[in-house]
Amino acid sequence: MRFLLVTLLLLNAGCHSLSTYRTSEKVTAASTVERDEYEGTTWVQAPLVWYEDSSFKPGLWSKCRLRTLITRAGARTNQLHVLYEHADWAFLDRAHDRRGDRLPTLLLGRNVHASGITEQVAVELTDAHLKDAAIAGLDIKVSGQAGQTVVRLPPHYVQGFLAKLSTIRNEPPLSPPAWNETVTDPTAPSHGARDPGSQERQQADNRRQLPAGEFSVCAWGHFKRPS
Repeated sequence: MRFLLVTLLLLNAGCHSLSTYRTSEKVTAASTVERDEYEGTTWVQAPLVWYEDSSFKPGLWSKCRLRTLITRAGARTNQLHVLYEHADWAFLDRAHDRRGDRLPTLLLGRNVHASGITEQVAVELTDAHLKDAAIAGLDIKVSGQAGQTVVRLPPHYVQGFLAKLSTIRNEPPLSPPAWNETVTDPTAPSHGARDPGSQERQQADNRRQLPAGEFSVCAWGHFKRPS
């Protein structure tokens, strides 16, 4: 019993009910921004919240959140991230909105734990979906071979996420310098064109200054005994 309780606590760590975020300002404050300079991406994520999965069996609770991926080029992908938790598999693989439009759905993983199973999917949302949801709320059904779940989020949750997104959407990660990029010091003095005969004259001077038996370095990098 103690093991089961600890497992449930770990699985639900960092997740709260929607009542924790009663205003859009609280949602904005709890949203996060994670940048990866190596991959050139930025994740903007709303807080993870529980939602009642009444479409399958009343009283069951799963988790969800809104998030947006921003690439270095400025492209954005909005997602509804769903963590469906249940005693049995639903094999979630598709989603529809209230208008009946099918939405692109990506399977992120399926896991088994002590209290049941978790299926993770990401449902792609357009900017228009988010703008409409900021007024009427989000209502998405995610289905599979053996079950389904309906995710509903109130308007203020969407509004808070969009407010956070608006603060960074024009700030993609900085591009690191290319490996073959030449870094030029703007303060360094400029040099004129090299005299074609200067290198040959310098080599002749070096040979005259070397004692007998010493070696000098030719222009192509090999050692040569002066004559």
